[in-house]
Amino acid sequence: DGSVNVKLIDFSAASTERFHTRRSGKSFYQAPEQHAGKGYDAYLGDAFALGVVAYIVLLKEYPWNSTVVGKCKCFNYVHKHGLRAFLAKRKLRATRDSAAQAISEEAMQLLEALLAIDPTKRSYLCDTIGSVKVPSVFELIWFQTESMRRGQRTFS
Repeated sequence: DGSVNVKLIDFSAASTERFHTRRSGKSFYQAPEQHAGKGYDAYLGDAFALGVVAYIVLLKEYPWNSTVVGKCKCFNYVHKHGLRAFLAKRKLRATRDSAAQAISEEAMQLLEALLAIDPTKRSYLCDTIGSVKVPSVFELIWFQTESMRRGQRTFS
């Protein structure tokens, strides 16, 4: 049918458990809550890591070097002012344009949903977990096309 399916695979941090207490992955992909020393929702951690991948694909650079507050000026700025403000200030390489000017509003909303610093404001990569409806990235306008509306995305 001419559609393209992209699969991202990184089994080094794979787990069958939803909740974790240990950090995993490279520092620029780690969700901020992984540094708190408490348990965190790995589903939301995966959404954050995918947000970093989406950022890299859209803007051809890493957003930050680390998600530990105090270790990276870029992440500190996002933590304090938000992603939208960071992208408005950040200049693209070899241009005078800001990163915010280079992406659509739909892409901005996608990045904000996946890279929310507060995990309670981050979107999941599914519509339901078990039988519970959760805030889903698929509710964003980015995904409101006929091909994306065909099926439910559910984790059990």
